[in-house]
Amino acid sequence: MIKLNLSTLEIIALLGACKILGDKVRERGRRALGFQVMLVVLGVVGDFVGVFLAMWSGVRDVVQLTFWGLFGASWGAAISFKIVLMLSDVNQTIDYTIKEFDYAPNLPVSPDLADTSNPYAPQGNH
Repeated sequence: MIKLNLSTLEIIALLGACKILGDKVRERGRRALGFQVMLVVLGVVGDFVGVFLAMWSGVRDVVQLTFWGLFGASWGAAISFKIVLMLSDVNQTIDYTIKEFDYAPNLPVSPDLADTSNPYAPQGNH
C-alpha cells in the first residue's frame, strides 16, 4: 500500500500543473520545458517564501506553516501560469499590408503634397 502524505500530494499536483502548463505553451507553438522548469522553480521559491513569512510573523504551528507554504507555492504557480497566458502565438500570422482607405475624405490636400507620381503621397481632394 502506498502511503500518501502532504508533500507527496504536493509533488503530484505540481506534476499535473506542469502537464497543463506544457499543453498551454505548446498550443502557442513554443517549447514547454523552460516554462515547466519555471513553474517548478517558482513553486519551490513560493513555498519557501510562504514558510519564511509565516515564521517571521511568529507562526510556529506545523499545520499553519504547511498552509503558508502551500499558499506561497500556489502563488508561484499562478505567476507562471499568468506569464504563459500572456505569451503570443508563434503560429499567428499578422497582416502588415497597408490598406487603402482615406482617414479624412473631406479635408483638402495641399498642392505641394498632391504629387500624383508618388504612390505614397496623400490622397484626397486636390
